[in-house]
Amino acid sequence: MTRILDHLREAPFLAYFARHRVAANLLMLFVILMGFMGLTRLPMQLFPDVTPGAAAVTVAWDGAGADAVVDRITEPLERELLELDAIDRVTSNSRDGYAALSIYFEAGSDMESAMRDLRTAVDSVSLPSGADDPTVREYEFSEPVIFTILSYDGPISDLRPFLDQMESDLRRRGIPETLVEGMDEPIVRIEVTPESLARHQWTVDSLADEIRQVNDRFSAGQAGEGENQRNVITGERRTSGLALRELPLGDNRTLGDVATILEQGEEPRKRLVFNDRNAVLVQVFRSGGMDSMTTSEIYHEWHNEVVPTLPAGVEVVVFGDNSEFVGDNVELLLTNGFYGLMLVLGTLFILLNLRVALWTAMGIPVALLGTMALLYFSGGSLNFFSMFAMMMALGIIVDNAIVVGEETQSMLERGIARSDAASLAVSRMYAPIVASSLTTMAAFSPLLFVPGMFGELLRPIPLVIIMVIAAALVECFLILPGHLHMSFGRSTGKTETGLRKRITALEHRVREQYYRPFITFMIRQRLLSVSIALSLFIVSIGMVAGGVVPFSEDLDIEAEEIFADVEFVEGAPEQSVVEFMETMQAGLRAAEAEFLERYDVPFEALIRDLYYEYDLDAGEAFFMARLPSPDDRPFSNNQFLRAWESHVELPQVVDRLRIASESGGGASASELNLRLAGEDAEQLRAGTQALVQALEDYGELRNVNDTLPATNRQVRLDLTPAARAQGLREQALAGQVAAAMDGVTVQTFTEFGSEVDVRLRLDEQTRQQLDYLSWLPISLGNGRTLPLSEVATLTAQEEPSATARENGRQAVTITADAASEDVNMQSVQADIAENVMPGILAQYGLSADYETGQDAAELLDNLVVAAYAAAALIFLILAWMFQSYTWPLAVMTSIPLAMTGAIFGHWVLRLDLNFLSLFGLFGLAGIVINGSIILISRYRELLADGWDRHEAIVEASCQRFRPVVLTTLTTVMGLVPILLETSVQAQMIRSMATSLAFGLGYGAFLVLLVIPCVLSYLQSMTEAFDRLVRWLSPKRPEAG
Repeated sequence: MTRILDHLREAPFLAYFARHRVAANLLMLFVILMGFMGLTRLPMQLFPDVTPGAAAVTVAWDGAGADAVVDRITEPLERELLELDAIDRVTSNSRDGYAALSIYFEAGSDMESAMRDLRTAVDSVSLPSGADDPTVREYEFSEPVIFTILSYDGPISDLRPFLDQMESDLRRRGIPETLVEGMDEPIVRIEVTPESLARHQWTVDSLADEIRQVNDRFSAGQAGEGENQRNVITGERRTSGLALRELPLGDNRTLGDVATILEQGEEPRKRLVFNDRNAVLVQVFRSGGMDSMTTSEIYHEWHNEVVPTLPAGVEVVVFGDNSEFVGDNVELLLTNGFYGLMLVLGTLFILLNLRVALWTAMGIPVALLGTMALLYFSGGSLNFFSMFAMMMALGIIVDNAIVVGEETQSMLERGIARSDAASLAVSRMYAPIVASSLTTMAAFSPLLFVPGMFGELLRPIPLVIIMVIAAALVECFLILPGHLHMSFGRSTGKTETGLRKRITALEHRVREQYYRPFITFMIRQRLLSVSIALSLFIVSIGMVAGGVVPFSEDLDIEAEEIFADVEFVEGAPEQSVVEFMETMQAGLRAAEAEFLERYDVPFEALIRDLYYEYDLDAGEAFFMARLPSPDDRPFSNNQFLRAWESHVELPQVVDRLRIASESGGGASASELNLRLAGEDAEQLRAGTQALVQALEDYGELRNVNDTLPATNRQVRLDLTPAARAQGLREQALAGQVAAAMDGVTVQTFTEFGSEVDVRLRLDEQTRQQLDYLSWLPISLGNGRTLPLSEVATLTAQEEPSATARENGRQAVTITADAASEDVNMQSVQADIAENVMPGILAQYGLSADYETGQDAAELLDNLVVAAYAAAALIFLILAWMFQSYTWPLAVMTSIPLAMTGAIFGHWVLRLDLNFLSLFGLFGLAGIVINGSIILISRYRELLADGWDRHEAIVEASCQRFRPVVLTTLTTVMGLVPILLETSVQAQMIRSMATSLAFGLGYGAFLVLLVIPCVLSYLQSMTEAFDRLVRWLSPKRPEAG
């Protein structure tokens, strides 16, 4: 490879661009124009488009219990689906009348083929009669942009016409997808008592047929001819509750005489409240061909036109706008880029010639714009991760330019002609710069192939870094030399200013009077130097293993929002749910009053906004409160959350409550996740309860919850022999009872663009009390009806209301959060694994999964594979360049040792290691060796010139002192604004910047103090090996 590089560096195009009067400027202008074109056309969105690689299969079976659904639907589907090759895992949740399966495909699967096989497998399963056809759909990634809350003092159903018009307007303007939450499905309910049915010899189904026959318009043909021709119709369709009450049913009866009609919205089952007013939440999604900024612009244009025309009492608030987050990212990039640029410029001006510093710093905007052009033409987007990669690359961009610029200045200091200095510098540095750039690309390139949704989500980081390096190479070799050549060519050769002389003298004194003697001493005491580095490395690994710097799956972000997720027991009364919502509000206000009294804050209220919702059918509730910015208050979210929790007493209707800084509950949002699995449901339930009890005894944990389903009270119906003798069967009985309890759709009509169902069912009192249900008329199929109590025996029993499974086994997830920020969750989990889990698993015959999450474990495994691939690629590149298998080992020694600085940096800043920290380590691996490459390249040149090995190591170290310090300072300075930033966006990427900044800072000490000692050891071993070879070689007899 060296010969190839030597040939390339002597190629005419390098000298051509260095000496041509306008070539460098024309190329720079071209890059700038392409960059601005890309910048103005790149789509801006919060996240890149990804493929979830998952699908859902749902089946409804009205009237069936959870156990029946598992036996007849879930298990047959699981057996069939687990036979497919592309399936990674299958999870399911079965409850009364419904089965939902989530299918996760192996990373990298052909989704079109996988979905085709999935549908074929589902169609091959024989499902019970009465079950609906399965619904199969692929999960699609959708990104909400706008969260709008419409609040109203009156019934929320009054807003339905406006919401329908809103969706229509936005669709016409180019936004096809919106989601309205908090509005019950439009419905007209007809409720009837068993006594009324029996009195008129009806069943629920026969009454529904009667209504259908009289409440519709029927065509009776045509009458007349020509212009007198008319359509003849009979009947009338009534849709409003008032009109349906007057619907005639014969014998001078109306529907209102035999049933109660409830207008839609009279009894909402789901309610949203925003700042004490009834509300609905409207989510606006971006479409595939539209970015977040454009979607936001379209919405706000509609908002500004329509909202001022709304009647009094209707308030529309944009509660969240993710495009602002994207805009904040752009602002963060520009602001921190400017500050980073100023710090880099200041560093360069201090340590380099003014002209060299200026043209070197110009490489930052040029390389960034070149990256924008490459990103646009590759079909990328400006999203959170790509913009962070650019921020991370601010210091990296100028590394190569610094090396060329510093070498140019060194040439001038050694008396090389000004007209030749730039050309000679770029020629000498061509090989090491290309090698260092390739190794950095090699460190990031395996991350491009990390499979799965997380891999797709994080892929813009390595992609942008590689593009930045490519653009920086163009600037370094084809633009910078020409500018330096022209700048020095026009120079009058004036002597340096006094300040410049003092800085140069100081740099020379530090290098010659302090560094040279010290590195000479360190090489002589090389064992001490290497031992200290290895000892610190071992200590840092121990800090991670011991939990001093723990690894966390989640990002530690202090945001403004706090959340609470509530799950109620099956069948919780509406009044009890409403009362607990009031309890939660009172607890929140009590915590607010406590903190206002305890802390001196410039606020009259801490709760800026309060939003909550509850769903009676789902048995769930959700709270979200917005606090002041973390920068403006002296307490953390966790402190406030613990106070809120202390003011809330849990009634019996609450099954689970989780108060935390992030929403969603479940495993993905908790800090401790354990999964139990077993074959026996009772043993699994008992083991789960034992584990939950054990975890609640840990003072370090709070919010201990499990996904164990609540026990559901049931009524078992067994046909009497007499009913069976008259032809009644279980399926027919189940269908009639289900129709009466759940309701049967009588008719459907359209209003305000939405379908409205007219449903008939038993009245609420009958549905809630078993004694009344016994009077329900049941058709025997022969024209006769009998009360339910005469055709079946009714027996009360209990069974789980739902069953969760994974890959064919029943499973339960237990979650918990840390009680405070100081809790070491790794130590707690290790103690649980050692002292709690073995006894429970043995006693109840269960298995356990200690992973923080399956997706996280899979991503971690993929990153380990990527790390091995990156190391192999780096070794191959270095071995080719140095034409040696041993020199690359000396260079790569700095990679693991530099991790010491990254880990200590997390400890200093009190940050946990996370996946973005690991991405930072990949970047560190590719960047930290650049100084070693240039150092060893110079050392080899000195050896070729006949220098003594020991003196050559010292001289090479001294000659590379300034470029190593410069490249390290500029890279770290480019990251300093991110480390000091306190915004939410910066918190999300701070760990990655920490890995790079502290790792590179420590890496500079390695390159200047430890790598020379490693080189000395390597040379000693080489000499010893040569002596051994000579000693073992047979001696030739002397002539004569």
